[in-house]
Amino acid sequence: MHGFIIALQFLTRLTINPNIEVTEKGLGKSVIFFPVIGCILGCILIIASLFFSKILCLSPLTANLLTVTILIWLTCGLHLDGLADTIDGLSGAREKEKILFIMRDSCVGVMGVLSLICILSMKVCFLGEIQPEFKNQALLLMPLMGRWGIVIACCLGTYARENGKARAFIAQTGIKELVLSTIFTIGVTFALIGWKGMLLTFIIPLFILIWIRYLIIKIGGVTGDTLGACCECSEVLVLIGMLALSRIVGF
Repeated sequence: MHGFIIALQFLTRLTINPNIEVTEKGLGKSVIFFPVIGCILGCILIIASLFFSKILCLSPLTANLLTVTILIWLTCGLHLDGLADTIDGLSGAREKEKILFIMRDSCVGVMGVLSLICILSMKVCFLGEIQPEFKNQALLLMPLMGRWGIVIACCLGTYARENGKARAFIAQTGIKELVLSTIFTIGVTFALIGWKGMLLTFIIPLFILIWIRYLIIKIGGVTGDTLGACCECSEVLVLIGMLALSRIVGF
């Protein structure tokens, strides 16, 4: 329960115990609950989407835009910030030290802003393209698998900096955390969309492996910002996968 509370309060603005003791080991061990937090976020998104579309009778575009806004509000834009910093760093320099320096700069560059516009636009648009009967499943799996992607990256990646908050997550995340979080993710996915959903549980790890390999070449490992970017890109991949499954394969 201690790890769950730490994960909930770190990944979202939801608070259960504001005075909970947070140690490096506690932060690391909370990673196992990341997909669970994603599942909670997904349930909230489903409720919000139904409220906007069924109760307020808003257009699909407006409902999707507000639903994505709810996710941003719930997470305080944590992973979006990481995405913007990552894109700024990777597009603004070639040397490792310079890239890492730009990532830590509090100012957001043009490329960072454009990446935010693109990622949020894709979420809204892909949600609109998914058939209505599969939208709830997509809303739940999107944040769930996005945070599962973070667990995979923490387990398989090495930290690129000498110090930083994300170091605790990467140092303390092992095979146990990866296996248990994977079992939970696969179980929820199978319950929602059956065996065809296993395609998503293959796509996300494959993307993470490619992403980690690229980061090792560029900066020698992963950082907190790149973990955030990993989450955001994984969420979009889930929506693309759901769209493909509903349009091409069929549930």
